[in-house]
Amino acid sequence: MILFNMKKRYLQLALIALLGGSCTQNFEEINTNPAMVKEENLNPDMLLTWSLKHSVFEYFGPNTPWSMREYAGYVAYEETGDIFLPCDCANPFNYYRRFIVNLNELIRIVSPDSRKSNQVAIARIWNAFLYQRMTDAYGDIPYSEAAKDPVNVINQPVYESQASIYGNLLNELKEAAQMLSTAPDQISFGNADLIYKGDPELWRRFANSLRLRMAMRIRYADATLAGQHIQEVVTAPLLEDNSHNALLTTLPPGGSTPVDNVNPVYTSGLSGANPIRFGFAISEVMIERDDPRLPIYAVASTDGVSGYKGRPIQLEGEEERNYYDRTNTAEIGPLLTGEVADIMVMNSAEVYFLRAEAALAGLSTENVQQMYQQGIQQSMAQVGLEDEAAAYTAKPLVALAGDEEEQLKKIILQKYIAIYPNATEAWAEWRRTGYPAMWTGSMKGATNGQIPRRMTYPIDEFGKNAENLRQAIDQLPGGDTFLSKVWWDKKPGLPYTHPKQGMFPPN
Repeated sequence: MILFNMKKRYLQLALIALLGGSCTQNFEEINTNPAMVKEENLNPDMLLTWSLKHSVFEYFGPNTPWSMREYAGYVAYEETGDIFLPCDCANPFNYYRRFIVNLNELIRIVSPDSRKSNQVAIARIWNAFLYQRMTDAYGDIPYSEAAKDPVNVINQPVYESQASIYGNLLNELKEAAQMLSTAPDQISFGNADLIYKGDPELWRRFANSLRLRMAMRIRYADATLAGQHIQEVVTAPLLEDNSHNALLTTLPPGGSTPVDNVNPVYTSGLSGANPIRFGFAISEVMIERDDPRLPIYAVASTDGVSGYKGRPIQLEGEEERNYYDRTNTAEIGPLLTGEVADIMVMNSAEVYFLRAEAALAGLSTENVQQMYQQGIQQSMAQVGLEDEAAAYTAKPLVALAGDEEEQLKKIILQKYIAIYPNATEAWAEWRRTGYPAMWTGSMKGATNGQIPRRMTYPIDEFGKNAENLRQAIDQLPGGDTFLSKVWWDKKPGLPYTHPKQGMFPPN
């Protein structure tokens, strides 16, 4: 992995892109000649704006591997073929080149100024967010030697174990949260921060909540470490209502708004020539529970009888055309396709469900029922349906009852609904917990019909960092394949088989 082989190359590649965006009017574009940029003129505000905007757009918009959204059961493309075949899975591996190197440069620039410690903390928090997405996708990745500043660049960084990376990220978030200060001498990012406008208290809540997410992710792999962090963080400030949500609001189209600041799904035309359909898994979970959020998440089919029927993945062409065509399957709704979108990074509902699971597992002393019900309440309120929460929670398929595994299933399914359309998180949680059970079609691909449990390393790495990459592959059970499990994927008996697997059609 040759990130940048000299300072000049670093400036050409990293800064050409970042100087396309300005923080002075949120993320409006400015006209700048990248060839004229000097290192001493680097603006930390621009580095942050670029990294936040494009990394959020990257996983929400069409540049995200849409197969990941299909793995999560949130969407299904029309006639996309076999998504279980080998691919060059370069995204999110390119986070190093596109975002992390810029955040590390930001940290290097502002660290000498004690008045900018909040800026350092925010960059560290976002770095941790990005690194978790990468290691969750691949497993072992370059970490401590990766994406260094141009003076100290290492062209072939070693791959480090996911276990060690998670341990480091948890500590990074703890330290960064402690770094944040409300002291009046602190210099804020202000509008350059597209998520929280530089508010240190909100960033502290996000850091603590992200730390809780990470700790829960590893609970089947290292319950002791998970418990240590959970017990600390549940008493700290967290995302507790929707005003705390970590999100980026896109700009409306038209006028002087650059097109790449508009909802990337809207501008891509993905609902036009090749429509995206509402996924079978999410539709099944919501239809079974008569979920009032369904008309907000999806647009009903046009045949007048099929309602919100979702489309499964891995269908043969004839199966798709005969049973799941454009008229009898639901389309994704305005949460994804609207002119303006709130791109959700993390919401309070997810945090309450994490707290409910922690309490259920005995990793905290909080009340399971209370956390679960608060999660549903926050999710309903987020889409303007707070008055529906009480009746919904009382439904037999929703009410928290049964043995520990049945309660876990209900918690995870409600989180699955609440975090839609955050497919990267939903896919990770499916791999960790097994919920929801997924139905797949007759196309078997390279996995014999199983949904991938990781992404394979990018082809480019085999040429640029082959020796270190091979050592990482040797640590994978089964090698560099879709079905090799990452370190935290330890729950026995997974994946769960869908009760209608082998039957067609399933709905």
